[in-house]
Amino acid sequence: MLFEMIKKTGFFSGLFMRSPLRSIQGLIVIIYVAGMLSFALFAHAKGDLYGLYQLARECLVSREKKTCRLALIQLEGLQRAAAAQRNYPCQTRLLGLGSDLIMSEEGVARGQPVNEILEEVSSFCLEL
Repeated sequence: MLFEMIKKTGFFSGLFMRSPLRSIQGLIVIIYVAGMLSFALFAHAKGDLYGLYQLARECLVSREKKTCRLALIQLEGLQRAAAAQRNYPCQTRLLGLGSDLIMSEEGVARGQPVNEILEEVSSFCLEL
């Protein structure tokens, strides 16, 4: 039934309807693309927190505005994810890190050492 509907609409006609060899090639292409997309999504989700650490550390040490802005943008997405998961301890740490990034960008001294701030975020944000 599904195969007939696909055949009538012409959807995937270039991949599956010509010859067995082309069908196999088309299937391999689809599997490869699906695998790469799922890997990229998984890596992106796991890489967000690590990427934030790298940007935040660089911002807090170098105080470069561009780096701090990038860190704040990434932090905002993670903060919203923490709120959506109702992980309020994580969200609170991320908001605190955000204020430290803004203060660092403006050249204002902060009270807490960089490693301490990032360790708190990592311990409360494991679920992101």
